[in-house]
Amino acid sequence: MPARTGSEYLKGLRDQERQVWLRGERVEDVTTHPGLASGAQAIASLYDMQHDPALRDAMTYVSPSSGDRVGLSFIIPRTREELERRRDMMLHWARTTCGSVTVIRRNNVNEIR
Repeated sequence: MPARTGSEYLKGLRDQERQVWLRGERVEDVTTHPGLASGAQAIASLYDMQHDPALRDAMTYVSPSSGDRVGLSFIIPRTREELERRRDMMLHWARTTCGSVTVIRRNNVNEIR
């Protein structure tokens, strides 16, 4: 799957069937809920970094199987250079969020508590 934009990420959150509960209340749309929307927007901004022309090469790589640009969080590093590129991509995300968001288990972005 090619690197998604923030808008595509938010659309995916709205379109995918899920049950989210917060403080005993069912959340119909995490992208608009007052307690969750800012977190969804923050993660969407990380996806948008992959499409910033100034960061594209630092945030993505060309998939050898599809030829699409894919987020470096998906790369399985086989060389020191690939490992360093992945680290640098994660540093961009960490610096953007002041370290409050990190990549856990290959592109599942979670807030650190």
